[in-house]
Formats: sequence, C-alpha cells, structure tokens
Amino acid sequence: MKARRGATTTGGQAGTTPAAGRAAGLLHVPLLVLLVLVSGLLMLVPAAHGFLTGHAPIGRSFLYAGLMFATVGVFLASATARPRRQRATRGLFPMLAGIYLVLPVAMAVPL
Repeated sequence: MKARRGATTTGGQAGTTPAAGRAAGLLHVPLLVLLVLVSGLLMLVPAAHGFLTGHAPIGRSFLYAGLMFATVGVFLASATARPRRQRATRGLFPMLAGIYLVLPVAMAVPL
C-alpha cells in the first residue's frame, strides 16, 4: 500500500511532524506540572550567573535543584498527559491552590 504525499506514519494529522505532535502534547499537561518544568529550567539562569561570577557553591545548588525539578517535571508531564475534558472548571481551585502553596515551596529548595 502506497503512502499518500504529506501523510505521516506517526498517526498524526497530515503534514505535521513528530516534533510538532510532541509540542502540541504539552498543551494537554496540567498547568502545575508545566510550571514545575519551567521553574526547573529557569533555575539554570542563576546557576550560570553563580558560576560566571565566581560563586560556584551557590551556582551548584541552583544547578542541582534546576536539574532535579526539570527531571521531575518531564516525568510528571509524561505521566499526566491526557486529552482535555470539555468542562475543566472542577479542577481550577486545586490547581490554583497548588500554584500558590506548592510552587513557592518548590522554588525555595536551592536556598
């Protein structure tokens, strides 16, 4: 059987690449998980600043915490990726509580 032009073998839409499918999959991850992943990646900025200014122990703590949170964020994103429900209003309060209660504590780990 011949494949049509522009069709993909990954089961996605015609004309999309596998990388675009993975990027679109991030839209189906809970917001708290995305914020953990982004905060882990943003911890690499003070790590680089610490190493460049001669404060290696401080930079090292941010580097380790950033890598840990980025790894946890990737694992959580792969475990919780799912199609969105039509009515997502039921989960807004736990998400907001998680953002205000859990994320600041997680961001204080390098200190």
